[in-house]
Amino acid sequence: MWMAKSSSEYDENLTELRELYIDNVDFSGLRTKWCETLSFLPNLQVLDLSRSLLSGPINHHLANLRSLSVIRLRDNHAVSCQVPEFVANLLNLTTLDLSQCDLHGKIPKKGSLPHFPKNSSLRNLNLKNTSFSGTLPDSIGNLENLASVDVSSCNFTRLIPTSMANLTQLFHLDFSSNHFSGRIPTLRLYMSRNLNYLNLSSNDLTGGISSIFFEFRNLETLDLSSNKFSRLRLALSKPRVIPNLTNLDLSNNQIFGEVPNWIWEVNSGQFYTLNLSHNLLESLQEPYSIPGIGLLDLHSHQHVTKYFLRGLLQQ
Repeated sequence: MWMAKSSSEYDENLTELRELYIDNVDFSGLRTKWCETLSFLPNLQVLDLSRSLLSGPINHHLANLRSLSVIRLRDNHAVSCQVPEFVANLLNLTTLDLSQCDLHGKIPKKGSLPHFPKNSSLRNLNLKNTSFSGTLPDSIGNLENLASVDVSSCNFTRLIPTSMANLTQLFHLDFSSNHFSGRIPTLRLYMSRNLNYLNLSSNDLTGGISSIFFEFRNLETLDLSSNKFSRLRLALSKPRVIPNLTNLDLSNNQIFGEVPNWIWEVNSGQFYTLNLSHNLLESLQEPYSIPGIGLLDLHSHQHVTKYFLRGLLQQ
């Protein structure tokens, strides 16, 4: 079994180790000894202990690894703790993957996520399928280098922080399967023009679906399903196109009234999946023009489907 050693027992060359990959190894029963052992590798930059049956909390010994740029501890379900404050002080950290661990606690009262400082190098934050609850801290907006954020299947509540507007490098954003509520913060939220994937599904978001989404020219997937959105904006003065969009899911909301024509015009003609099922839609605006749609789901809208088929027959 892998046991902690003193620094004198380590080969000098091992202390110069830069990258350590020991994923899929059975370290069960070591509790915090794995943290203590790693603390004698001061130059370590990449640490991957995914799926290694780690147990016990992440303790203070890892704070000695000031050069860490990548931490991957995913799929260690027995790692049950709050995220220690020192993680936020690892200024070289670019990737933090704690998904599928039993991390827990409320934010910010119990400090499960630390206060994120400015000038951090963090680019990838993955907390998927952890047990975090409470509100997402405003300090997430300090992480201006973030390209990917996944906090899906947690228990976050209340509003999405307006500070997200600072994250101009975002490429991938997944807030699905939480309990975020209220309206999506107005027009200047998610300012990144690089955004490729946006998933806000399975929350408690309300209000109308804003035209802000048409600003994201590189967006391929937009999933707003299973919320409480009530309306689509009926008209845009100059309908914008999202040329790369391949998946638009607005299903399982409370959207009522007519389906505006711009909903068919957000894609420039390539394969386009559109799901409007399980809403309160009444009819379609004329004329019926749907270039590029490869899959259209109007399930649960029998009267809308009749309008749609009648329109197609008239073309």
